[in-house]
Amino acid sequence: MNKLTVMTMLVLALAAGCRGDIRPVAYYTLSSMQAATSDKSNRSGNDLSIGVGPVAFPDYLNRPYIATRFDSTKIVYAETHRWAGHLEKAFTGVIAEDLSVLLDTNRVRTYPWSGSFEPRYQILLDVIRFDGRPGDQVWLNVIWRVIDHAKSGQPVVQRSVITEPVISGGSDAYEALVAAQSRALEQMSREIADVIAAKAF
Repeated sequence: MNKLTVMTMLVLALAAGCRGDIRPVAYYTLSSMQAATSDKSNRSGNDLSIGVGPVAFPDYLNRPYIATRFDSTKIVYAETHRWAGHLEKAFTGVIAEDLSVLLDTNRVRTYPWSGSFEPRYQILLDVIRFDGRPGDQVWLNVIWRVIDHAKSGQPVVQRSVITEPVISGGSDAYEALVAAQSRALEQMSREIADVIAAKAF
C-alpha cells in the first residue's frame, strides 16, 4: 500500500469521525401570550397607540447562542441551542404582541416605527438580565419607562425583577427554558399594561 493510499484513508477516516461528532443544532424563539383572546379579529379594539422601544440590550445577550447562568459570574453559551433570529427583536416583538392583547388594541408598533405612526405612549426598556438555568429558573431584570406624549411631565419609571420556574415536562430542557422566559416577559407586559391602563382609561 503506497503512501498516497494510506494518506487518503487517514483523511477519510478523520472526516468520518468528525461527522460523527457533529450534533444537530436546535433553534428556538420566544412566544407571546397564548390566550384565546389573542385573536385580533375578535377584539373590539380602541384608538390606544403604543410604541415599544428603543430597547437597550446587554452585550452578553447579543449572540445567536442561548445564554445560561450557573452562578453570579459565569455565563455559558449553548452552541447547539440557538435563537432563531435576533433575540432583541424577538424580545421587543413579544412585548408588543402581549400589550396588544392586554390593552385590546391593534395599534402597537416596535421601534423604529414608520413616520406616519405617532404613539400616544412610548415604552423604553433597559434590559439588565435575561437568562436562566435549565431545570431551575429564569431571571428577568428590566428598568422600563412609560412616556405619555400627549402630556408633559416626567415618565413613569419602574423596575421589573421577575423569576419564573423552568417546568421541564419533556426531554428538551432548553425548550422549557425558553417557555419560562416567555412567561417572564408576559408578567412584565402585564405590569406595563397596568400602568398604561391606569393613565389611559
